[in-house]
Amino acid sequence: MDYLVNIIAELGINHKGDYSIAKDLILYAHESQCWGVKFQYRNIETFYESVQEIGDEIISQEIIKNELPIDKILYL
Repeated sequence: MDYLVNIIAELGINHKGDYSIAKDLILYAHESQCWGVKFQYRNIETFYESVQEIGDEIISQEIIKNELPIDKILYL
C-alpha cells in the first residue's frame, strides 16, 4: 500500500509581524519541499474581547506585538 504524506509548514508568530521574515519562511518551506504553508491568524479586534486572566493578557499582547495584517498574509 502506498501512502502520500504532505508536510505543511506552520507560521504562527515566528515571523514576528515582519512581512520579509514571513516571506523568507515561505521560501524556506518551499526549499524544504513542504506541500504548503499554514498561517495562524487571529483577528486582534475580536479574538480577545476580554483579558480577565493573566494568561489571556500575555497571549493577547504577543498576538498584538506579532500581528501580520490579513491583507499581507493574503498577498504572501
